[in-house]
Amino acid sequence: MRQQDIARKVLSKALFDSQAVLPMIRQCDPEDFPDDLKPVFLSIREAAMEGREVSVEILQDVKPELKDRVIDYVIEETVGTDQEYWVRRLKECASEQRLIRASKQIADLLLKDQRPYGVKRLEAQRIWDQAIGEGAELSRMVRLRAVHEERSTIEFRPVGFPMWEMLTKGLAPGRINVLAGRPSRGKTTLMVQWATNMAKAGMPTLVVPLEIGASETAELAAAQGCLSDEEVYVLQDSPCCWPTLALDLRWAIQAGGIKALFIDHLGFIRMPRRKDQTRVEEIREILQSLRSLLQQTGTACLLVCQLNRNVEGRRSEQPTLADIRESGEIEQQADTVNFLFGEKEELTKAQVRLVLRVDKNRYGPTGNVEVIFDRPKRRFTEKRG
Repeated sequence: MRQQDIARKVLSKALFDSQAVLPMIRQCDPEDFPDDLKPVFLSIREAAMEGREVSVEILQDVKPELKDRVIDYVIEETVGTDQEYWVRRLKECASEQRLIRASKQIADLLLKDQRPYGVKRLEAQRIWDQAIGEGAELSRMVRLRAVHEERSTIEFRPVGFPMWEMLTKGLAPGRINVLAGRPSRGKTTLMVQWATNMAKAGMPTLVVPLEIGASETAELAAAQGCLSDEEVYVLQDSPCCWPTLALDLRWAIQAGGIKALFIDHLGFIRMPRRKDQTRVEEIREILQSLRSLLQQTGTACLLVCQLNRNVEGRRSEQPTLADIRESGEIEQQADTVNFLFGEKEELTKAQVRLVLRVDKNRYGPTGNVEVIFDRPKRRFTEKRG
């Protein structure tokens, strides 16, 4: 493979998800790159190896012609939605750099220029106005317009629970929805049922069973009436190492046209071990990378989590956000947090009455939805009236 081809593939992919392509970055040699692009690769590799975010901002300090080449690589290697994302990021970066340069010019002017202060003040105002006019205000308007367009064109994906959807509107692309509960409350069954309902509506879904395995997940899907021609995909032998899993998810989304991911559960996912990294930092990195993946691919996500034992010792079993196991980062990063819980005496019955509570909803109301868990049939239904 020619040096330019290697540079195009590695640099463009690294700017999207450095952790997902970290093994590829490690295997590459700077000598595989053209001489003028070696510094760019070395900067990306250093940031990736240290676990720092790798984004288009890393190109701020390289020569303008090199930046243009790398951006061209990104555009050549990516699909339309990703082009819009990176073009917007590049505009923001360019605007910020323009203002920084203008500030330095003004500082030099005021400190070193011997002309009268009134003249220097007018010149400083001219420099600042020029920097604003060249793109900073335009970039801000581009960002505001992009946010408005995103909110007005979101395609919420229904899961077949109308009362729950009255609160949340469904699963939205690019957002992390958490489903949390203690063991034996039916979290996995509910997750697979929602995935099946979406598939029946013509939206391919991918279930990532890190706890129970692919065969049992397929049995649950069959219990929901999933037919062979309905597109509920199950990721077999799912890796628990996040960079590898992220790479598998990206490939599956692109190959299968996946509209929503259903991951069971976060507690099994790990980052490559680093001595100085805590579990809190690990979860933050996983969730940030997951959100980036969802936004870039336009995919929705339901992420199953566990609750601490503390909730079982209370008079009421209704959980709070502080009860989510492992990290407060889950509460902060999630767009919606949904708790599945019920009274202890209900858990031994065939027809279990539970509550599905929307405890956090970044874009709408919270509230309770009563559900019935039919254990023999392994199905949930909303309780009406």
